[in-house]
Amino acid sequence: MYLKVQDWAFYEIHTTKVEKLRRPLEKMHPSAPWKRKADTSAEELNLRTKKICISNESASCSNRVFVLTQRKVDALITDFIIEDMQSLNVVEQPAFIKLIQSLQPSKAVLSRRSLVSTIEKRYSVMCNNLAAHFTSVRYFCTTADIWSTHNRSFFGTTVHWIDEMSLVRKSAALRCTRFNGRHTCDAIVSVLEQIHANFGINDKVQMIITDNGSNFIKAFRLYGDPESSPVVKPGKSLNNDGYEENEDVEFTDMQNAMQMDSRNVDKLEYSLPAHKPSASHTLNLIASQDASKAMSTLSYKKIYCSTMAKCSALWSIVNRNVEASEIIWDELHTCLIVPKDTRWNSQYEAVDKVRLLSVTCESGLQTVCEKLKLPVFPQIEINFLGEYCMVMKPVANALDILQGEKNCYIGFLLPTIVSLKYRLQSIRHDLKLANPLADAILKGIETHFASSFESEELILAAVSLPQFRLRWCMEEHIKEKARNLLKNHMMQLSATQDEVEKTTKSVVVLDDQEDFFSFGSSDSGNDNYVGSVHQQLELYLNSNDKSLDCLKTFPLVKEIFIKHNTAIPSSAPVERLFGAGGQVLIPRRSHLDDDHFEMLLLLRANKTFVNC
Repeated sequence: MYLKVQDWAFYEIHTTKVEKLRRPLEKMHPSAPWKRKADTSAEELNLRTKKICISNESASCSNRVFVLTQRKVDALITDFIIEDMQSLNVVEQPAFIKLIQSLQPSKAVLSRRSLVSTIEKRYSVMCNNLAAHFTSVRYFCTTADIWSTHNRSFFGTTVHWIDEMSLVRKSAALRCTRFNGRHTCDAIVSVLEQIHANFGINDKVQMIITDNGSNFIKAFRLYGDPESSPVVKPGKSLNNDGYEENEDVEFTDMQNAMQMDSRNVDKLEYSLPAHKPSASHTLNLIASQDASKAMSTLSYKKIYCSTMAKCSALWSIVNRNVEASEIIWDELHTCLIVPKDTRWNSQYEAVDKVRLLSVTCESGLQTVCEKLKLPVFPQIEINFLGEYCMVMKPVANALDILQGEKNCYIGFLLPTIVSLKYRLQSIRHDLKLANPLADAILKGIETHFASSFESEELILAAVSLPQFRLRWCMEEHIKEKARNLLKNHMMQLSATQDEVEKTTKSVVVLDDQEDFFSFGSSDSGNDNYVGSVHQQLELYLNSNDKSLDCLKTFPLVKEIFIKHNTAIPSSAPVERLFGAGGQVLIPRRSHLDDDHFEMLLLLRANKTFVNC
């Protein structure tokens, strides 16, 4: 094909224009590759061709739809509903159906009825998996609590154990069942026994952790291990907060009492394991109720009431007035923390936030108070906020430790209390305004935790933790007691293991000559395991390794650790379960029936046991 004269003329004019445009650009950017297409090498053309091919392939991949099976789509939808705590009606919403069908055009969307059926099947599989897993576990701890919402009450239970190979803490939610009627101790015991029996762990539960509610305390006082129940002075009972209250003495006709006992003998069949009130709940009570006893000092009462009144005024106006929050943000570039009635920690955090602002931006805080027409904080009250937080910070830190779940064991309790007392005592000489507060908290700790230092279970739990060993024993008699307890339990374990080895050893028939050689007691070999116990004890106590892995080199200590540290020091896990329940059972879904509410909640909490 040849170009006409007109075409050649157009080509020359066009080329000339391009050249005129290219020359100035080459002068301005000499390093740029200003080549014509005709000057492009064959290698560059091949490279460009490859890039075009790759981009075309990627474009075709992006347009490709990955087809999933109907079963996989159903499983993903169910996961979304459970884990994101969505309403069951979501699957019938037009927008949701459109979304799924746009992503998977050939697949159908679960109906609500099919979704419920899938959830029920999953729940059954999860329960079976849990029960099967529990058969290989030797020791358990459970937590229990009662939660009321939307005019309904639920009994929640979680279970905790230690994996004997990895020494990792494991947890699961057992039940969050509807709890009808009055919350009596008999009803509580009945539900607990039923839950433990359903999962086959009745004889394996080492300890049950609850709050200090009087109904739980009474249940374990009547049906639990008497050595683990709280000691109550004669003529006193426990109130709802776990504190003693006076009770009138009543004279009882013994004949009538014996007749009643014979009628209620069936109730005595209940036998609960050891019980420990939640240490974090007890510490919460100390930080609130025992701390209030500092108000008996008039100088402390005056400055406390004055300072907290100003803080409360700030929190109150922020809670009800959006404009106030905007003023605070404009002046301080932050928000205030408003305390919640159910958590003492939140009150400490709220006060600490005001204290921090008074230190870092004192003029800004005063400006905020003036703009909101609130009384300003004088210097003495700012100083009091600092001392108040200085006293309460160790308490808040101790609560955070005891409310842990994954890496927290009941062996943390005694070292935490010892460290808390030490920190409070060490700051007393720096206090000028909050000394009564520190004294009140120290007295509360002594009152409510003194008996814990007599508990062999808690001492063994602490000393078998490599993180602590005997470091927490500040008094010599406690250190000696802890050492002897550990040694005695190690010797008992060693003797038991020796007996097991003897009974399981295969019978060997000796000939007459071998049977003749017998050397009395020295022939038994028992001295070997005693020597190994002493050696293992000394090596363990003198080791600097604080990791749990070091227990694998001390098998006797490891066995004691697993048994006595299976329990946790707090009932926080069951409280977290209720917290998740509050997100599932929101007001617009309050019509969700009890069984399916429990299924959704437990499937979310135990997702690792659904397909194990």
